[in-house]
Parts: sequence; structure tokens; C-alpha cells
Amino acid sequence: MRLTGDIVLLRELLVGNILDSVGALLVILGTLLAMIWMDWRLTLLSLAIVPWSVRRRYFSKQIRSLVSQNAGRKASCVLGRRGAGAIHVLQAFGAASRASEKYEKQNRQSLRSA
Repeated sequence: MRLTGDIVLLRELLVGNILDSVGALLVILGTLLAMIWMDWRLTLLSLAIVPWSVRRRYFSKQIRSLVSQNAGRKASCVLGRRGAGAIHVLQAFGAASRASEKYEKQNRQSLRSA
């Protein structure tokens, strides 16, 4: 029963996506042909912004990723400040230098990502 159900879902997924993709491609090609037929210079001008738009989308994803990474690092730096408040405990166990190095490393990473 599961196999037949999966086969039906897979067929619907493949056939549906293929038909949707072909339909969308035909609409794009038809629109481009109509634009070229009306005014080929204006078509070229309007297509000139496509690379800029694609590049903008790519960089916005990278920026969002870096911002989320930076936010995570800031949260860990806050935890580092709490450790700095307990400096006597860190010194007693000989962990002050390790905590200081870790805190400095997090700050450098945060500065680079920002």
C-alpha cells in the first residue's frame, strides 16, 4: 500500500512539475518573442537588468547568512562577558587565559563578519 501510494505521489510530483516548468518556459519565450517583435532595442534594454537582479538576489542571501552568523557570535560574546564577571573563579582554576583567548577570538570573528 505504501509503495503504490509513493508511486502515485512521485508521478504527480514529476508530471506536475514538468508540465508547470514547460508552461512557464513557453510563457517566457512567448513574451520575449512579442517584446522583440514590438521593439528589439527596448527588449535588449529591459534584459540588461537581468544580471543585476540575479546578482542582487545572490548577495542578499549571503548578507542574510552573515547577519545571522554575526548575531549568533554576539550572543556567545554576551556569555563571554558573564564569564569575565566571574574572573576570580576562572583565575582560581587556571582558566582565565583560556577564557580570555576564547573571548578575543569571538570578538575578532564578530568584527570580520560585521
